[in-house]
Amino acid sequence: MADSLAAAVVRYLAFDQQVAGFPRGAAFRHPVPSKANRLCISETYTFNMKELSWVFWGLLLSSYLLAQTAQIRPPAASSNPEVILLGTAHDLHFKAESHYSLADLGSEVEALHPDLICGEITPEAYQGPMEGYFPAEAAYLADIAPALHARFAATDWRIAKAWQSRAEEMEPKEVKDKIDALTKEQAKQIQSLTEPSLFDFLHTKNLAIADYQFEQLAGENTVSDIALGGWHERNRRIVENCLDADGSSHRIVIAYGAGHIPQLQRQLAARGIMAQIASRRFVPAGIGSVPPSVIARWQRNLNNLKRILDGSLVVSRDSLDKVKDSHRVQDLEMALKTYSGGAKKK
Repeated sequence: MADSLAAAVVRYLAFDQQVAGFPRGAAFRHPVPSKANRLCISETYTFNMKELSWVFWGLLLSSYLLAQTAQIRPPAASSNPEVILLGTAHDLHFKAESHYSLADLGSEVEALHPDLICGEITPEAYQGPMEGYFPAEAAYLADIAPALHARFAATDWRIAKAWQSRAEEMEPKEVKDKIDALTKEQAKQIQSLTEPSLFDFLHTKNLAIADYQFEQLAGENTVSDIALGGWHERNRRIVENCLDADGSSHRIVIAYGAGHIPQLQRQLAARGIMAQIASRRFVPAGIGSVPPSVIARWQRNLNNLKRILDGSLVVSRDSLDKVKDSHRVQDLEMALKTYSGGAKKK
């Protein structure tokens, strides 16, 4: 069964190369709310994840990289900025066993020497009541950017919660069950990592998994695509926002959840920009510490989310529904618990 699935993936990626001259990211419009981080599985190919071998995952990754090499067009002109795609791990940054802490993330960004850091917060939420709805590492990167001699740009985009919820209700139960099964299997792989850092998994094997998930399984302009937060449109808007914020930047680091990397790469390629995928430049150094200003920012964001939930801070119904259907309060509480005792002095 694993061989048949591998063959199916190879056929898919071979077709992907045939249409390389017409990138999907350019032809179609494209969390995290509740389900933007989950994985989808094919309605056509069913399989027992326990039967998959590391040979298959190696084949999947190799096929993905070959397809991307064939599809990406060289930069149209030297005026294009250098773009590096850096995958983040959301709440897994707070787990020591990930060996990819916020301190490690900061070291990676510092080693990349960016002029501009594009982060996972929408422009309208940045430094406002809804900032806490977005991943805690985005606020961290925004806070440390000046010390790295870089600008931070809030570049995310989100679909209306009502549309996403409606699509979630319309998804077939069979697909939802397969998604849940694959998500559990991926969690097992993360728990049994042999790599020195979660960073290594996210920037290698996970690339092919995410690409197959969103391109072949969820697809574009489908119910699943909308249920995943309008995934393709969201990534298209992220790239547009980053390039609008470019200014005179020579090196841009786009730091988003690692599942975004393949689609961001496609969207940039459609615009003649060959993005690099970050390679690990840090040695895992434990949980580490964060500046006191980050702790204060997280605490403010947490207080705002709690006030939104209890009604003392009035926001739109869409914003309220998004907060209710997220785990951001718990994520911020975990961030504060992890780092409050070890905030580094400026």
